[in-house]
Amino acid sequence: KDIAAPMFVIGTETDHIAPWKSVYKTQLFTDSDLTFVLTKGGHNGGILSEPGHPRRHYRISHRPVGGHYVGPDAWHQQQQVHNGSWWPAWTEWLIAKSSDAVAPPQIGARDKGFAPLCAAPGSYVLQL
Repeated sequence: KDIAAPMFVIGTETDHIAPWKSVYKTQLFTDSDLTFVLTKGGHNGGILSEPGHPRRHYRISHRPVGGHYVGPDAWHQQQQVHNGSWWPAWTEWLIAKSSDAVAPPQIGARDKGFAPLCAAPGSYVLQL
């Protein structure tokens, strides 16, 4: 109940490792802003259902801060099925929750006499 950050929680219909009704219970442990997605597929396929993947669908809902809990079966019956991948909905959520782009700080500390040794990402990425 101490988590105040917005949450985007996803479950998959046929997940044998993390059954979606167990994932859905996340709502019982936080009062934060929570978006829940249930997508077609299993543990891997449901997550990796990129845009353009055939025969995919998902359900999505938003519970605002302090919103009431609805049990998983009632939730499932109330939610509209959206054809396609859930990824665009996640992208929209990320954009809505994000601030304007901010450039990363300059590397090095020139004011303390430490110039950058080389341009990012560094020479180590070129080593075998």
